[in-house]
Amino acid sequence: MNSTWTLAVFDASVAAILINAGATKIIAPVPLLRASAEVLAAPGRLGESLVRGFGGVELAVAVTLLVRPARLSAAIATTVLGVCFITAGLVGVRRGSSVPCGCFGGSSRQPLGWAN
Repeated sequence: MNSTWTLAVFDASVAAILINAGATKIIAPVPLLRASAEVLAAPGRLGESLVRGFGGVELAVAVTLLVRPARLSAAIATTVLGVCFITAGLVGVRRGSSVPCGCFGGSSRQPLGWAN
């Protein structure tokens, strides 16, 4: 019984982080676009629709984490998102990112790096 509550609290916590991150990307994609352009050393921008789409995926995974029958698929999707975040953070560290990515809301002033 105790492990069920622990899992529910953990899933809800991860879902809250994903909801915050996803909503931020949908509402204000520009900071992540700037940080991505710097880290990827790309002349162009990724595109607002791509960033908003990624935010939509984060929201969908967050909601799915809270639905008991879909928890396993949501856990797999969360792992894939985590690998994406780790990769972006490591690339940011390697390239010396200095532009705040805004990944976790307007108060997020960290560039792509260890915080991700």
